[in-house]
Amino acid sequence: MVEALAVVMMLRDVPAEVRGRAGLFFVDNLAALCGLVRGYSAIADLGAIYLAVAQIILCLSASAWLGWVPSASNLADGCSRTGVTHALTAACWVDMLHGEWQRAFPSFSSFEPNSWHAWWPAECS
Repeated sequence: MVEALAVVMMLRDVPAEVRGRAGLFFVDNLAALCGLVRGYSAIADLGAIYLAVAQIILCLSASAWLGWVPSASNLADGCSRTGVTHALTAACWVDMLHGEWQRAFPSFSSFEPNSWHAWWPAECS
């Protein structure tokens, strides 16, 4: 689920903006939202991503409020389908940029949680 992956990647890539703060995370996929709230899934890859989100939030002394948003109201949803010039983002005066993740995403389920530190934000290692 790319929705859950986006949360863990954001936490990993911008830890300074998250440290010690409360964050609002809006997800347009109910299954991903429930997994993020629970921090668990019986599906190994998803469970690892949900656990990673919980661990990074804890490491950064942050807190998170997770909520559902309809796809039609999700600023990122249209951009992920039609590009950064999506009408909803333009109507909300949001300047979306095309970018790439800083590092490739590993399969968390392929290695043990105690070895994730190589991929974590430096302050969580």
